[in-house]
Amino acid sequence: MALIKELKALLSLAEDQGWRVSRTNNGHYKLIAPNGKIVFTSSTPSDNRAIKNIERDLRSGGLIIKKKGK
Repeated sequence: MALIKELKALLSLAEDQGWRVSRTNNGHYKLIAPNGKIVFTSSTPSDNRAIKNIERDLRSGGLIIKKKGK
């Protein structure tokens, strides 16, 4: 359940930074960056590595992610 909370926090952060977030017909998330980059992700990340991979993909579209304590 914590992974889903982390995903929801990332989606919220993306929206705060101007990304458009929507659900696809088969339950995935589609995120569109202000610069036009499109990122798809599962709505149920399977492990911590999945969250890190999503963060990497979002950063490549320009999302600014501040880690705790930094």
